[in-house]
Amino acid sequence: MLLAKISIAEDNPIYRDLLHKVLDKQQYFRVVSESDNGEDLLKQIRKAKPNLFLLDVIMPNTDIIKTIQKIKEIDPDIHILIHSHFLYDGIIISLHKAGCCGFVEKIDFETLIQAITGMIKDGHYYGGRVL
Repeated sequence: MLLAKISIAEDNPIYRDLLHKVLDKQQYFRVVSESDNGEDLLKQIRKAKPNLFLLDVIMPNTDIIKTIQKIKEIDPDIHILIHSHFLYDGIIISLHKAGCCGFVEKIDFETLIQAITGMIKDGHYYGGRVL
């Protein structure tokens, strides 16, 4: 199994810390960076060298579409998984056009782990209500 080197972008510090702890307990997952907005996330790409970004859709001072496009400009092979409560048809289509290939609602950690595994293995994940 390939190792998921994950960069988390989540503005809620308590939830971000919980994500980090849950994901780092998985055998093939390593959290390599964290940020609370898109600007900081972009600054960390070259240093942390993640192969998967776990992004919340709504964060302060962040245009999520532009952030995804910039990530893909830096490294087109990076997997981007959107993890949010705010997944509806219009935003999913826009995010997909920007370069995102994975969407999972903030439901439970088991679903999130399945989504990350699917992203690393297959390059995409569309679960739950997204389908």
